[in-house]
Amino acid sequence: MVLSNRSLILLSEMVNNQRGVFFASLLEREERKTKEGKPYFRVLFSGANRQVGAVLWGDSPLFAECRDTWKIGALYKIDAAYSVTKYGPQLHIFRIREAREKDFEEGGVLRFAFPAPTVKPDVLYDKIVSLAKEKITKGAPLQRLVLRIYKEYREPLLSTPSSRGNHHAYPGGLLEHTLSVTQIAVRLAEHFLQAYPQTAPALSLDLVAAGAMLHEIGKIEEMDPASRIPIHTVAGDLVGYPVLGRDVVRRHASDAEVSPDELLRLEHILLTHPRFNEWGAVKPPASFEALLVHQADYADSVFAAAARILDADAGTAPFTASNGPFGVPWFNPSGRAPEPPRSESTCPRRDN
Repeated sequence: MVLSNRSLILLSEMVNNQRGVFFASLLEREERKTKEGKPYFRVLFSGANRQVGAVLWGDSPLFAECRDTWKIGALYKIDAAYSVTKYGPQLHIFRIREAREKDFEEGGVLRFAFPAPTVKPDVLYDKIVSLAKEKITKGAPLQRLVLRIYKEYREPLLSTPSSRGNHHAYPGGLLEHTLSVTQIAVRLAEHFLQAYPQTAPALSLDLVAAGAMLHEIGKIEEMDPASRIPIHTVAGDLVGYPVLGRDVVRRHASDAEVSPDELLRLEHILLTHPRFNEWGAVKPPASFEALLVHQADYADSVFAAAARILDADAGTAPFTASNGPFGVPWFNPSGRAPEPPRSESTCPRRDN
């Protein structure tokens, strides 16, 4: 199937009732039936800064193709019309094919399919390393551990996304997210150590900083480095990044001379910071350090997801067409029409 490049655009730039050609990855594909038993597929595509769904009815020429050949996580070139409905943004797909090697060779595919970090990955890497030297006690085993791991895994860190689609789902996204989480967690720790000095030594600033910098280090083994798009490795799906990250830390802890007690507390941060089992946590956080890294991680991931939704919104209504991270439309102040000026006739008047 031939799709012209003449109208190639970003999915996030499409406006209501616009037709265009764009690249997007398939996030969800679910076969359903109406109450009357009519079959259909509900699919969800993710392009740069926007996720949009589509419905394929049983009599659609794309229904069988979706059922038999479409793959979750695959990247597609799509010719579709974008519309904003009462059910949210929708795509009406005219033509679609999986991205080919030639598309990547021609360049620009990843830019059209995924957002990019706001700062170059190598700059993000250097900032995290600088924070490790500044916020973790100089020469301490935890500092040696963090610097050793970052040095060994520099190349995969520069290219690894932080997720498949929820937030920071692009090369360098892991570093962008990790830097933000570290900055938040360290500031929280410094605040609470001052506000509640009795929590020391139960609250270690060194452990908070190291835990934040390593909290998603397992993503370098969870995300498939051979894939052009963010998908999991087999180990990522079977084991998960918290355990994979714990294993990375264990492989380097003895060389960095981290004590068993400190290693155990660091492992606890990595294994519990997602908080919920369905998010990958082995157990809930049970230490001050794990609590602060969890809060920082949650805040940054949710804020980033909301920011992406707001960026992709057409800005024509006070609330976004897509649901925010809490399952409701997100407030968009710039989308509100200006309120009419108050005139004397609209205000209560008292005659003297």
